[in-house]
Amino acid sequence: MKKQFEPAPYLIIGTFVAFAIFILYMVVMAFRSDLNMVRKDYYEQELRYTEQQQQISQAKSLGNGLQLSYQNHSFIFTIPTDFSEQNIKGSLWFYRPSDSKLDFKIDLAEKNINDTLNLSHLQKGKWIVKVDFEHLGKRYFKEQAFIID
Repeated sequence: MKKQFEPAPYLIIGTFVAFAIFILYMVVMAFRSDLNMVRKDYYEQELRYTEQQQQISQAKSLGNGLQLSYQNHSFIFTIPTDFSEQNIKGSLWFYRPSDSKLDFKIDLAEKNINDTLNLSHLQKGKWIVKVDFEHLGKRYFKEQAFIID
């Protein structure tokens, strides 16, 4: 009597080999992917959370005196009229949530506060601007998102 070909052992071995190749492929792809966190100092920022909440409430106490607005590829940062520009120290941070390589910072000491910033060079998409500044010993923080079309 002639022995019949049984595909079951080969099918089981083939399945294990295919599974091992798939797992190896997934591991290689995981190592090649670029892990892009919003901030490199994410954990330090998380520790400053309570302090930042206090700064946000300080900024809210200014009412409409502190404004961040984006219109026609221009960004306007306005401070209360009773603040003198010489006493302001801080920065504007522009974040691109989808790509941290596009983030940049503007030092408030290097520009006139109520000037308009031209943002026509920025890529289209969602941006977040954060202003963090100090005036006469009080710290203020405000964050606002905007979309460039």
